[in-house]
Amino acid sequence: MIKYSNLKQKWQNIHCQEKAFRWSNYQAFTPGVFCVTCLDCGFSGPCGSAIIETTGFFDSAQDALAFYRFTQIPRILSWITGHHSEKIYKDAEYYLSELDDGIQTVVKDLLEHIDYAIETDRVTPVDLEKIQTEYNGLFDDTNPRSQILAWGSLHDILLSDHCVDAFVEDKENEVKSSITLSELVSSSEVDENNSDHLALAVEFLKKHEVC
Repeated sequence: MIKYSNLKQKWQNIHCQEKAFRWSNYQAFTPGVFCVTCLDCGFSGPCGSAIIETTGFFDSAQDALAFYRFTQIPRILSWITGHHSEKIYKDAEYYLSELDDGIQTVVKDLLEHIDYAIETDRVTPVDLEKIQTEYNGLFDDTNPRSQILAWGSLHDILLSDHCVDAFVEDKENEVKSSITLSELVSSSEVDENNSDHLALAVEFLKKHEVC
């Protein structure tokens, strides 16, 4: 397992080098990856609002949590506290003193839960559900607004409410590839090591991206 400090350094380096954040990189979509379907919207201003709804791919659950811990959460907090003009965001803790006491406590609890999960040998579904609920509750009414719609294995993502709704939409529109994938999901026959199944999943996820 990659150490906490290494994951922190990895994501801070990516942020410093790219000054951007990983969203969908389908070259990284290989058997066994950890998937995150997310919604990000906000930045209202003269140029309007940006809305992104897509799926990102990570080496592990810990890797995805580190992405949120060391890039996403600092980015959102920098906007909330008026530091969004910074090109390189500071650690999440830097912004805490500028938050209201109630929100500050919730953010601290979320960071602690993420830290614990990153440092554990195995992140459980209960851990992920708890962090997802806390994260979504905290950043549901912020600018930017950020939501984790689903995360886990490919099979977990395809079984999520978000994807189930998309399958229904595609069935109504008679999208054959999505119908085939939906049938595989329903029968628990999706195989990440099957290149045809993986191709169907890529086509489906790309079709429902918003960016």
